[in-house]
Amino acid sequence: MSSIRVFIASVLLVCGLFTDVRRSAAQFDDGGLGSPSAQLGDEIWLVSSRHLGSRNCDVESLEVRQYADGQWYSSTPQTLLSAEMAVAAKPTVILVHGNSWSLSKAIQRGLQTYRQVFLPWRDKPPIRFIIWTWPSDRIPGPIRDIRIKADLAEDHSFHLAKFLQRIPVSSQVSMIGYSYGSRVTLGALNLLGGGSINGARIAATQAPTPRINLTLIAPAIRNDALFTSVPHAFGQLNHLFVMYNRRDRYLSLFRFTRFSGKTPAMGYTGLACAGRLPGAAYRIDQFDAARAVGPDHDYLEYIRDRNVEQRLRRNLLYAPVGY
Repeated sequence: MSSIRVFIASVLLVCGLFTDVRRSAAQFDDGGLGSPSAQLGDEIWLVSSRHLGSRNCDVESLEVRQYADGQWYSSTPQTLLSAEMAVAAKPTVILVHGNSWSLSKAIQRGLQTYRQVFLPWRDKPPIRFIIWTWPSDRIPGPIRDIRIKADLAEDHSFHLAKFLQRIPVSSQVSMIGYSYGSRVTLGALNLLGGGSINGARIAATQAPTPRINLTLIAPAIRNDALFTSVPHAFGQLNHLFVMYNRRDRYLSLFRFTRFSGKTPAMGYTGLACAGRLPGAAYRIDQFDAARAVGPDHDYLEYIRDRNVEQRLRRNLLYAPVGY
């Protein structure tokens, strides 16, 4: 009976967990947004590790493009990182997407995020907005899909960690991890903190890395992950904002997947035992978005809600510096 429950949970997680997959269009060079102009001083970038088959690839292997005038132009990791070095005062925001997102959908949702959250935000400083995409296209077979994607998210956290190593410590960096993207972001931070993923580590550097303002939206990872699978991640954070949803009918099934150890998803219950982490009172903020989002596991429902949008803004760029 337990194996049947695992199978049913896996089917529903893959076929229903990312409900907005069914509503995405086939291909969008500009996200279908009619060329949203960036605010003066803002930059929009795409960084892809989709083509990388090994976690040992270096940063220069990443594919990089810059968005301007409604088009994507080829660039290089060195160009992007040089911009980080040259304008360290410009905050960087990195969006890491979830499972079952094609490249076109990642671009579409990334540009929608910029347009919804940042473009109307007139009193913010100029930002560097990076859409970070990893190979999360749907794989046939529901159980196979969620297992392979969990492994892929962890493997591709190495690429994000190596990229973050190259950003000057003086830079202000914020990250958004949605659903499985939370596994990528937390995995990268765990590696930066000297931890390991499946027994593997990244080479340490002498240069310190910036403390991160991390926002997790409906994270599809164990609710105790900061104490178990990624215990070195929190030490790399300035501030953590967890947006969960107790009505999320698909994340409610997460505990039946075998890699969860029967532990609920952080995106369903919030971060467990948050008070045990150092400085929790001013370094951790949690918000149950159930009333705003409803029972669907739909990224667009989060960024379209005004209340959620305001909380996102406050935690991304203006989180208190207390560590």
